[in-house]
Amino acid sequence: MKKLWRSVGLGSFMGVLLLAAFTPVRAQTTGDLPPILQGREEGFSFIGNAGGEFLTIPVGARGVAMGQAFTAVVDDVSALWWNPAGLGFMRSPAAFFTNINMPLDLQYNYAGVGAPVFEGNGVIGAAFGVLTMNEMQVTTIAQPTGAPEQFDSWSSSTQMSYAHNLSDRFTAGMSFKWVHENIFGLTSDAFQFDFGTNYHTTFAGRGIRLAFVVQNIGTNFKSEGSRLQIAARPPEFPTFPNSGNLALEFKTEDFRPPTTLKTALAYYLVESESSSFIVNGEFSAPRQLQTTVSVGGEWSQVLTPANNGGAVATTVSARGGYTYQQDEEELDSSPNDSDTLRGLGFGAGLQFDFTTFGAAFDYAFRDWGRLGGTNNFSVSVLF
Repeated sequence: MKKLWRSVGLGSFMGVLLLAAFTPVRAQTTGDLPPILQGREEGFSFIGNAGGEFLTIPVGARGVAMGQAFTAVVDDVSALWWNPAGLGFMRSPAAFFTNINMPLDLQYNYAGVGAPVFEGNGVIGAAFGVLTMNEMQVTTIAQPTGAPEQFDSWSSSTQMSYAHNLSDRFTAGMSFKWVHENIFGLTSDAFQFDFGTNYHTTFAGRGIRLAFVVQNIGTNFKSEGSRLQIAARPPEFPTFPNSGNLALEFKTEDFRPPTTLKTALAYYLVESESSSFIVNGEFSAPRQLQTTVSVGGEWSQVLTPANNGGAVATTVSARGGYTYQQDEEELDSSPNDSDTLRGLGFGAGLQFDFTTFGAAFDYAFRDWGRLGGTNNFSVSVLF
C-alpha cells in the first residue's frame, strides 16, 4: 500500500506540475503581453518565434525510426533526450553518440553517458549536443544579394539528468540543461528543465508502459553582444553640447523556449526471450506548433542467444513509424507532392553482446517533405 501511495501520489503531483507548467502556454492569449510572448492563437504559428528550437530535434536513430513515438518505450541511454525517466531501466553504464545530417547542410551531434547508482535504484546521466552549419553570406538592405562578409552560427546544450525508481512499476526523472546560442556574434543563454514519468506494468500478460513528459520549461532567451552596441547622439541634446556621442544598446525581445508536453503509451504485442514486438502511440503538444500524433513499432529478434558456445550474442531490430502534423491539412493544396510522406521514419539496428561489453548500431531515415530526407546514425556502448 505504501508503494502504491508513493506511485499514485507522485504521479498525481507530476501531472499537476506538468499541467501547471503548460497551462500558461495556452492561456496567455490576451493583449497584455507583446505578441512574441503571447500563447499561440488559433491559426497562428510560432515557428521561428521561439528560442533554442534546435532542442526539438529528436536524438537517436532508434526513436526517429519509430516516427518519434518513443517516449514511453525508451529504456536506454538515449532517454537523456526523450524522457529522463527512461534512464531508470538501465542496468549497466552506457555511452551514446548520434549524428544527424539535416537539410540545408546542418549537422547535429549529440553524445551522452549514463550509469546506475544507489544499488540500481537511481541512474545519473550527462549529455552534450551541438548544432553547426556552414558559413553564410551577410545580406543587408543595401546588398540584398550578399555582402563580402561571412558569418557563422551554432547552438549547444549541456545537460545533467537523474532518474529514480520509486517502486517496481513507477520511475520519475529530471534533466537540467544550460543552452547557448551564437548567431553572428549575438549570444543568448537559457536554463531549461525536463520532467518525465514512466508507469510500467502488465496487461493481458504483456508489458504496457505509460509516460508523461514536459520538455524545455525554463528561462527565456535574450540576445546580447557587441553588435547591439552603438555610439550615437540624439538630434537635440543641449544639456552637454560638447559631450560627443553616447553609448547606446539595442534591446531585443525575449524568446520563450520550445516547451513541449507529451503523453505516450507503449504495449508489447509479442514478448518472449527470443523476440518482441512493441507498438507505440504518442500525443505531443509543442508551444510553437500544432499538436502532433505519432505511431510506431519495433520488432526485435535474437539471432544468437547468449552463452551459446562462446558465440557473440546478436539481436537485430526493424522499426517504422509516422508523425502526423496538423498543418499537413494546409499543405494538401500545395503543388509539391513531396510533402505527402513528411513525418515518415524507418530504420534498423544491430546489437552485439560480448563477454565484457556490448555495442549497438542503429540507423534511421526521416522524411522532411519538400526539404528532403535525413540520415540518422547512432552508436551505443554498454559496459
